[in-house]
Amino acid sequence: MNTKDEDMKYITILPNGSKRISVRIGRGIDGKYLYDTKQLGKEVDIKEVKKLRDKMVENKQNIKNIDGSMLVETFAKKWLVEVVLAQSPNTYDDNYSKLKHHIIPYFGTSKLKNITQDKVQELVKYLTTKKAMNKKDSLLSVTTIKHIVNVLSSMMNYAIELKMIKTNPCHDIKYPKGETFEKEVYNVEEIGILINHLKLLPSQNKALYIVLLTTGLRRGELIGLHWKDIDFKNKTVSIKKAYYKTKVSGKVTTKPKSKYSIRTVGLSDLAIECLLEYKKEQDIWKKKYSSEWKSPNVFTDVFGNILSPDAVSSRWTRLVKKIPVKNIRLHDLRASYATYLVYSETPIADISKTMGHSRISTTVDMYVKSYDKYYESARNNINKIR
Repeated sequence: MNTKDEDMKYITILPNGSKRISVRIGRGIDGKYLYDTKQLGKEVDIKEVKKLRDKMVENKQNIKNIDGSMLVETFAKKWLVEVVLAQSPNTYDDNYSKLKHHIIPYFGTSKLKNITQDKVQELVKYLTTKKAMNKKDSLLSVTTIKHIVNVLSSMMNYAIELKMIKTNPCHDIKYPKGETFEKEVYNVEEIGILINHLKLLPSQNKALYIVLLTTGLRRGELIGLHWKDIDFKNKTVSIKKAYYKTKVSGKVTTKPKSKYSIRTVGLSDLAIECLLEYKKEQDIWKKKYSSEWKSPNVFTDVFGNILSPDAVSSRWTRLVKKIPVKNIRLHDLRASYATYLVYSETPIADISKTMGHSRISTTVDMYVKSYDKYYESARNNINKIR
């Protein structure tokens, strides 16, 4: 092979001008070759294509035995980079943590092909004896154990996709009986009480928590909002990005949790009123505290710095203790809104789109089961609770 051919090794220029890189990385359990393939648009410079090609070749050299003989720890790193990294930073952090603290210490030196259903069942038994992190003298909950196995299951599904194993050993696992975590939600009466108290707060806090309560946005989606995302005339907000603060990625504004999270959600009259009131106060901050205010974000401090997600949660924790309703997590305002929509007989498909779920089944599993909590509540539209 001459130097020119070597320079374009693994790279194909397609008829439409796009570039494809295809590096053979081994054989699957069926004996057929496996390829790591990437396709890039015609606008991508060939130098960048070659850099990516070189990185893919380096990855191939670093990963041996691309079959069921690969160690769980090695494959976990591959899965994190190739699959999970493309998801939200919060999702990456959560998966990384469960792998690091629970799965790799137990299965790390085992081969993928040796992980059987019985061994996963043994993992579950082991986890029931393990203490929860940051909770003194408390064991892992059944819900947490299920989440850990779900991470392992997702990883195994990717191994099946790569034809490294044939079946997922995490299927049909039995879990011990015990208390499982259930979302706490506010019923209609409690929502009314909460809103009446929120209306008495300073403009920013009022806008923060009323918008969360009446839209079902995730915390990171709310903090990531720019003023241009809000259409005051048509009373909608467009979710195009989210703000995260994670251990792995640090502070970052990026795409929401999934492509389904990119959506447009309606705003109630009360939410519009609170946002406009808060915007006037922020305009005063701009003139008084910062001559170089450049932040486009809706929720900032007086100097234009984006609010910390932890600060928004901490404020809520202090605030809800002073209101005569049950103390629930900030994220459960989202659950309260979704469950209210279920009770209001909003079509499940519409609720799923509003919440930014990728599957309707997710909406059913997460929120429809909370329906009974609303049974005796009066059916009042969120927009009428003022």
